Amino acid sequence: MKYGRDLCLAALAMTVFVLLVELSLRFAVVRYESSVYRLDADLGYVLRPGAQGWSVKEHEHYEYISEQGLWDRIHSLKRPADTIRIAVVGDSFSEAKQVDLDQVWWAVMERALNRRLSPEHRQVEVINFGVAGYGLPQEFVVIQEKVWQYDPQIVLLTGTLHSLVLDTTRKFSTVQVGGGPIPYFVHSGSGLVLDAQTQRERREFVPPGRISDSLGDLTNSSRVISALNVLRRTVGVDVARFKKSFQHAAEDPSPAGAALGWEDTVLRGPRDPEFGEAYLRAEDLICLARNEVVKHNAEFWFVLLDTSAQVDPVESRRMALQHALNVDNLYLADRAFDDFAARQGINHILTATDLLTVAQREHRALHGFPNRPPNSGHWNEFGHAAAGELLARRLLDSSPRLQALQ
Repeated sequence: MKYGRDLCLAALAMTVFVLLVELSLRFAVVRYESSVYRLDADLGYVLRPGAQGWSVKEHEHYEYISEQGLWDRIHSLKRPADTIRIAVVGDSFSEAKQVDLDQVWWAVMERALNRRLSPEHRQVEVINFGVAGYGLPQEFVVIQEKVWQYDPQIVLLTGTLHSLVLDTTRKFSTVQVGGGPIPYFVHSGSGLVLDAQTQRERREFVPPGRISDSLGDLTNSSRVISALNVLRRTVGVDVARFKKSFQHAAEDPSPAGAALGWEDTVLRGPRDPEFGEAYLRAEDLICLARNEVVKHNAEFWFVLLDTSAQVDPVESRRMALQHALNVDNLYLADRAFDDFAARQGINHILTATDLLTVAQREHRALHGFPNRPPNSGHWNEFGHAAAGELLARRLLDSSPRLQALQ
């Protein structure tokens, strides 16, 4: 009897303690990164429909995921009459949880396109399928399986060198959101196929139930549970990174990316033997994506976004990185993709040099937020505005479907 009473008192004390911590965190306006994803059999993870919560890694911002599972407003499945639909498939630069929805580059692009088209012509509607952490293999699967229910006439496959090259292979990928079977492709006699690990993980995958979504919502509503969830994910990421670095060290005692990191060394382009295979795989996936889009009678565009180093308005920092990489410029990868797309007849837009011009002219960094290292991370509001205006101009100049409306 005494044992049961002591147990109840201990539980009551613990409950009071947790409530006090919860209230203290709320009073101090302490926020943690929210859980807005769910595991998925085909993509590893997807945005959870209806999820909402704070994003705090770079800039505090409240994120709402639509009931359609998109970081976007609700769109009808049936394309409205007299509307040109553009599907944007991309990574964290398209999910862009760091800024408000109306400030994201594709929203800026949509407004700019509609502003420049004559009122009597059709309107442009952009639908965003971007998800943070997605690599090119996942973007290809999104094009295969998700965009066509909305009947777009133009598809933009967008990404940075990180998502388009590094996340194309398991060796360089830094995706840690996982738990689900993230797709990776390898070459075979019949072209690109899912690798053996992806196929095994898909067979063994158990879809999450409603309880998982409810736990995610509960996590986002509680500061204490959010803190514990962030701790759990941080430990998992650190362990995964340690295992990967240990594996790479065992395979190659001094890999090319050890000194500067893959994010910088990938700027050396495909001539660097460390990345040659990853670039070839990326080229094949881009061609497959183009073929998939053409098969649906839509217009395909490959859009290479910048890296923060490429558009740094401070020239001395760019020169220092060039020297460290032992290269003449920071656009070798961009030029390689330019040459590849031209050979394949693929519509493409490269953004880095044009955005550098904007950053230098305005003496402002396109990347980074207050209380963060200068010119780091994702685009800020100025970067999104510059990119959206740039892509609108380039599409109006070169897109056959949009030119027909002018």
